[in-house]
Amino acid sequence: MLFTYEELQNYISLNAEDENTDRMLLTSSYNTLKKILNFELEERNYTELHTVTDYKIITEQINIIEIISIVDMNTKEKIEHAVIDEMTNTILFINPRLERHVVFVNYKAGYIKETFPEELKEALIRIFLYKKNQLNKSINIEETESEKLPDYIKQNLETYKRKRL
Repeated sequence: MLFTYEELQNYISLNAEDENTDRMLLTSSYNTLKKILNFELEERNYTELHTVTDYKIITEQINIIEIISIVDMNTKEKIEHAVIDEMTNTILFINPRLERHVVFVNYKAGYIKETFPEELKEALIRIFLYKKNQLNKSINIEETESEKLPDYIKQNLETYKRKRL
């Protein structure tokens, strides 16, 4: 997990008697955040198959860190020149002959503790506090799904949500 219980303690006061419950709520909040965003947060390797359209592909994951390899499946050749557009999670191709070719992409994407955005930390803390408040009201935690979260929490996450055309 990119955000630990100890880090949470730096932002809000937690009661030592509730540590087990708070750790469980933090894990639940972290999983809720991933469900809302619909992608993994931790840095990992991904492999995907795409058809090049308009000299680009849009990856499934955000925050592309590195392209490990791209292979043109039509010619079985390795593609050496591509550019990452970090704002749109797009890989752009320089070679026009790749248009409509199927490519196999292996890339690294996600966050590490040092690159985990402050906005996502804030959202995670807000989700945690919301869930803790709901628990204190004796509401079943299972019922606090992402669509029931307050709008002020969801609004912080809009820029990180994966968008499709």
